[in-house]
Amino acid sequence: MDKTNRKILLVWICIAVLLGGCLASPASQQTEPTPEPGHTSAVQTIEAQLTGIAGTSLPTPDNSLTATPTPTETLPPTSTPLPTDTPLPSDTPEPTPLTALPSGEATLIEPAPTLDSDNPKANLGAPDWIDNFDTADNWPLYNDEHVNMQINDGVLVMTSLVANRKDPWDSWMVTDSILTDFYIELSATPGDCGGLDRYGMVIRANPEATKAYLFGFSCGGEYSLRLWNGEKLFMLQEWQISQFVNKGPSQLNRLGLLANGKTFSLYANDNLLTTVLDETYTEGSFGIFTGATNTDNFSVQFDQMAYWNTP
Repeated sequence: MDKTNRKILLVWICIAVLLGGCLASPASQQTEPTPEPGHTSAVQTIEAQLTGIAGTSLPTPDNSLTATPTPTETLPPTSTPLPTDTPLPSDTPEPTPLTALPSGEATLIEPAPTLDSDNPKANLGAPDWIDNFDTADNWPLYNDEHVNMQINDGVLVMTSLVANRKDPWDSWMVTDSILTDFYIELSATPGDCGGLDRYGMVIRANPEATKAYLFGFSCGGEYSLRLWNGEKLFMLQEWQISQFVNKGPSQLNRLGLLANGKTFSLYANDNLLTTVLDETYTEGSFGIFTGATNTDNFSVQFDQMAYWNTP
């Protein structure tokens, strides 16, 4: 092969190599890069977390439990006032058996509360009895698996130890004074709490403290009036939210109750909430209670209680 032909052959070889490289480049551009394993795992983890949150049903803090349970425990009769633990309504709704009250039926009279409701103390003068909780002279303090009670720096502290939605309990204690018609007032401040964590006063209790009315507030801003007959709990006033009940922890509330025969007028911070008629119990002793549904170690500070006898 002469020199001229060899030059022509080399030119064609170079042209072929160049064309081969150009034809191969589109195929390499169509190959997508493989994602880094770390990035893919992070995305999957976030999706799983969001899915888990979306599928979780969280409890509503202000749910009210108003069903009437069959009690599981009662205290034996004794001749002296005893602290009492009683079960609260369960989460299973049941009809409230108002028709089964020992005498008569409870009747609700629903007034329209106003901010300038008359203060029931206006014409009563000085109280007939007052306790600033400087000592425990008037109270049979006790501790058990449900509650702890103590006097600290001028306040009576009651702590409900274990919150339980399925089997909630109220714990209370009463004095040995017997009242018939009266106005009674209690100042209380709850600690950390939520929903149906509750506190309040016990009135017209029998000497054994196994029968009584309970007027209370919840941390969710609700109030109720209940009757415990030693065997069953009756809702005379279902848990009802009110603008006059200060809601939440560390909020001072003043509970007031005017008892005149079968008429009970309920007050929150000097504002009328409602009036309830019931003639089951006509007299008895009084006291205080707490109960926890949402918060373990739910504590309430009671700093004053007073009553006025009414004509």
